[in-house]
Amino acid sequence: MCFSLSLVIPIALSLSLSTHHFATADNEIGKSLITTTCNHTEFPDVCISTLESDPRRSTADLTNLSRMALELAITEVNETKAEALKLVNNAGSYESWGIRLACYDGFNSIVYQLEESLQYFDQLKYNE
Repeated sequence: MCFSLSLVIPIALSLSLSTHHFATADNEIGKSLITTTCNHTEFPDVCISTLESDPRRSTADLTNLSRMALELAITEVNETKAEALKLVNNAGSYESWGIRLACYDGFNSIVYQLEESLQYFDQLKYNE
């Protein structure tokens, strides 16, 4: 459970934080931009399928694509956090409860950090 974000977070961060790989993609939009961009991530296939599932993809430029990736990461983390809470509430032992609670707390922290990142992104404070 704690490792389910290992695919989503690198994609979002790769798209939003690394602009030097994407200089040639500035004039592209839609599917070709997604493919070009995702090929520079750690998990290109997951990146492509995730971003192509978003209805906004056809008109997305690099900035919009980066925002979409952050939004998708936030959605995924919130869904996983909800599942982690269910596991905490159904723990069979104190030890299991403690481990699951640590996992849940990690997701809670990630949600906050990603939401804060999205605010900085919207303010064009990309270095934050």
